[in-house]
Amino acid sequence: MTACLNAMRVLTDPADTGAVCLAMPQDVEGEAYDYPDHFLAKRVWHLDRRPISASQLERATALIKESKKPIIVCGGGVRYSGAEKELLEFARKYNIPIAETQAGKGLIAWDDALNVGGIGVTGGKAANVLGRDADLIIGVPGEQIPSVLHSVDLLNDLGVTHVSAYGLKVEPGTVLYELQNMGAFELNEDFTADVYDAVLRRLESHGYERYEISNFARDGYESRHNLAYWLRTPYLGLGAAAYSFVNGARFSNVADVSEYVRSVEQGVIPERAKEILTVDDEKEETIMLSLRTKYGMNVKEYNEKFHADFLAEKAAALQKNADFLIISNNNIAINKDYFYISNAIISDLI
Repeated sequence: MTACLNAMRVLTDPADTGAVCLAMPQDVEGEAYDYPDHFLAKRVWHLDRRPISASQLERATALIKESKKPIIVCGGGVRYSGAEKELLEFARKYNIPIAETQAGKGLIAWDDALNVGGIGVTGGKAANVLGRDADLIIGVPGEQIPSVLHSVDLLNDLGVTHVSAYGLKVEPGTVLYELQNMGAFELNEDFTADVYDAVLRRLESHGYERYEISNFARDGYESRHNLAYWLRTPYLGLGAAAYSFVNGARFSNVADVSEYVRSVEQGVIPERAKEILTVDDEKEETIMLSLRTKYGMNVKEYNEKFHADFLAEKAAALQKNADFLIISNNNIAINKDYFYISNAIISDLI
C-alpha cells in the first residue's frame, strides 16, 4: 500500500518526478486481501509547478546565448508542465530544431518543420546526427564508476561520434560552489582519476580515440574547430562577441549587437580587446597546445619559426621527462599513458 502512495507522490512531484514501477507477484488471482477503506478513498493529487529562480534563469540564459548549434530535446518535462506551446514559439523564434524523447512524442506536430523526430536508440538519424557531439562531466559528487560507464555506453549506443570528458571544476557563483563551502560534499581527486581511467578504457573499447587530453572521437570525427585552437591555426571571428587570432594577435569584437552593427556600418573594426603575443608567448603556446594533442609538436617547424634549437634549449627538461615523452622524426609528443600528468610535463618544457 505504501508503494502505491509513494508511486503517486513521485509521479506528481514537479521536482523529483520520474519513472515508477509497481510489481505484483505471480499467481495471486486466488488470493484475497482486506484493504482498509482509507486506502481506497478518493484522493486528489495536486500538481504545483515550482517556479524558476532568478539565478537559475540567468544561468540558463547565459548558456543558451553561448550555444553555437543548439538542439531542444522535448521530453516528459514539457508534457508535465504543459509548455509545448511556449517551447514551439521559442524554437520558431530562434530557428532551433526539436528532437523528441518517448515521453515527449506527440507534443510537437510530426510534420512541423523544426521537428527532427525521435532521439536516442529508438530515434531517427536526423535527431541523432544533430545531437551526436556530447560533453561528459566526471567527478560529480555521489557518482560511482558503474553509473559513469553506463553513461559512456549510452553515448555509444546513441551513435555519438565525439565525446569531451572533463573532470568537474567547481566555479565560484554556482550552486555546487555554495554547497561545497557549506561542507555538503568534498571532491576526491584520486577517485576522479580512477573514474577517468575507467572512462578512457571504456571509450577506447567502443572505438573512440583520444586525440586530445580531454577529447575522444571516432575516426574522421575529430573537432576541426577545436583543433584549429590547439594547432594555433589563424581564424577570423565575425559577429558580436566573436574572437579572432590573426598575425600573432588575439582580439574580440564588442558584445553588444547594436554597437557591433553600428561600427560595421561606419566602416570601423568593432574590436573590444586586443592582445599582441610576444615571441616568448608564442613559443609557450606552441609547446603547451601542441602537446595536448596526440599529434604532438613538430620540432623542425618550431625551430624554423622561432630560429631556435628546441632539443638543445630544453635538454634538461627533456631528460627529466624522458620516460613520458615520445621523440622521433622531428616530432615530440606525450605518451598517452601519461596524459594525466601532462600539466607537470608541459610546465617543465615551457
